[in-house]
Formats: sequence, structure tokens, C-alpha cells
Amino acid sequence: MEIKVVIIAGGRGKRFWPVSRQSTPKQILTLFGDKPLIGLTIQRVLPLVTTDNIYISTGADLQEKIMEISHEVTNYITEPLPKDTAAAIGLSAVKIMKDNKEDAIMIVLPSDHYIENQDAFLDTIKTGIEFAKKNMLVTIGVKPNFPATGYGYIRAGDELKGEGIKVWKVEEFFEKPDIRTAEEFIQKGYLWNSGMFIWKCSTILNEIKKNLPGHYDGLMRIKEGFDTENEFAIIEDVFNTLDKISIDYGVMEKSEKVAVVEGTFDWDDVGSWLSIERHFPKDEQGNISKGRFFGLESNNNIVIGEDKLVSTIGINNMIIIDTKDALLIVPKERAQDVKKLVEKLRESSDYRNLT
Repeated sequence: MEIKVVIIAGGRGKRFWPVSRQSTPKQILTLFGDKPLIGLTIQRVLPLVTTDNIYISTGADLQEKIMEISHEVTNYITEPLPKDTAAAIGLSAVKIMKDNKEDAIMIVLPSDHYIENQDAFLDTIKTGIEFAKKNMLVTIGVKPNFPATGYGYIRAGDELKGEGIKVWKVEEFFEKPDIRTAEEFIQKGYLWNSGMFIWKCSTILNEIKKNLPGHYDGLMRIKEGFDTENEFAIIEDVFNTLDKISIDYGVMEKSEKVAVVEGTFDWDDVGSWLSIERHFPKDEQGNISKGRFFGLESNNNIVIGEDKLVSTIGINNMIIIDTKDALLIVPKERAQDVKKLVEKLRESSDYRNLT
């Protein structure tokens, strides 16, 4: 059975504004090492599949930009409208089934995650593939090392595999909690929901048919339109009718055949500027800086600059991001609200061009 990797690259990364913009979303930023996040994702799976077996799912407005930096990948799945992951994954599944005579295992990976220990990552994926072959919907859960409020959580149920990399039946999914609930989840042994999935194309389509029949009917229309002159017009027409819903809400939380594989690698979904401090060294005052920074009596800050010197006096626990045309200053505890700020800026005719 062939293995296919689908990299979901339609997100915008609004919480990384002002570095991340409409035309330069988070997945093409070089935050770690010398490659953009999507390049690191591609590199991570190359021991498992060739580039011919990698598909990138992205928006029509982003595809050209992503193709420039991911030129080694030639399979693209174009979303005419952002309709969340249920639509993107469903479209990817029917596209892969169209391209291949036999059913295939589909590994779904976000394009913008940070992962260390590639060997452990690949071992986890291989374990997930074995359960996907048994017609399970497989997700990867990561053992938490701090009470994250920006991640979803998974409560594991009956053990399906107890030796080596562990696998359980999923008992329940939980959305992003407050800090007190997150601390309780860790005490109870819940796992972070990584947003990485493994399944047969046929299995996920059957579950979409069962739980999102409107999506399934639209996907079958798209399937019939492949290789016709109206292919993209049909996809666009179908996407206009679909509800915007994630695969988690639409399928995973409803299905009775979901397994979770324990990810034993270091993982971060790089959800906000706070992610930076988990992976970069700090100075004696606990500051993390990129670019020119000088702080007086300033502690535990994240400072990202470009050309000019950023200097502070008596500033603590702040995020300061300086670019050529925009400056962001926000307390660390409100890092998640950067997305809200971007949405407000887009409503303003004066500042819409800065997003």
C-alpha cells in the first residue's frame, strides 16, 4: 500500500504578525535554522517517502509563493477558498485516490510545526501507519511538558499497543482549556493533540460521508469533475457551499474508530511568539533577542528586530517585534490576542495593507 504525505499549508499565522502577513504566512518564515517551516516539514518526511509522494494543500493565492520555496514538490492541491481542514483534507483524499489506482495511506501534517528528534518522529509515524492499515483514524498525541492553553488535549482510553511506542483508543477530545484546566489535564495524563493524522484515503472519506454528508456529496462532485476543463470551477462552486469546519470537530470527535499514538519527540505547534522562547537561548536577564537589542533593567522579554537597535529600560515580560513598517508591543500573557489585533486591523481602511 502506497504512502502519501499531505502537508496542509493554507494557514496565515496571524499570531506572528507583523512578520507574518497575507503574502508571507507563518509556514514560509525561517524561524528555526536555515529553512522555512514548510521546508523543514518536507525534509522531515524524506526518509519515508520521495517528493513524488508529497502533496501540498494550500490556497490559490498562496500557491505560487509556496512553490517558489518548495520547488522540489510538484503535487499541489489548490483550495479556492479557506474552508478549514475538513474541506482541505477531503479534497486531498479524493485527489490522491484519483491519482492512484489503489487505496493509499495518507499522512496529514501541518506545514508549520517544530519537531526535534526525527528518528523518534518517523518511528511514531510508522506505528501509526500500522493502525491506519486496520481502518483506524490515527492521531498523534504528545506528552505535555507544561500546561499549554493554546493546544487541544486528548484523553486516552483502552490500550491498543503497550510495548515500545504506545497506542490507545481515543476516549475524548478537549478544546483549548484555561490554565487551571490545563494543569488538571496534565495531572490526569492527557496528551496534547498535535493535529497530525494518519489514515487510509477510503477510511477518512467514509467517515466524512458518515459525519459530514454535505462535504462528502461535494467531494463526489469534485471527483467527477477531475480532468475536465471545468475542474477548478467545480471545486470553487463546491467550496462556496461548504461549512467552515475542522476535521477535529467534523469527524474526529464523532468517530468511534480513532486511535492515538504517543509521540515521543519534542514538538511545538509554534502557535504564537511565545513559542520562540522555548527554543532559543536566553541572556542573563532572561531575554531572547534576534537582531540588535540592548536592555537596561529589562527582563524576560522577547525582542525581534531588523536593522535598527531596539533598546528598553525597565521593561519586563513583553514581546517586542520591530519590522520596517510596523511595531508590535504586547505583554507575554496576551500573545494569543495578536490574532485578534490583526483581524481588527483588517477592518480598518487605514491599516488593512499592513496585514
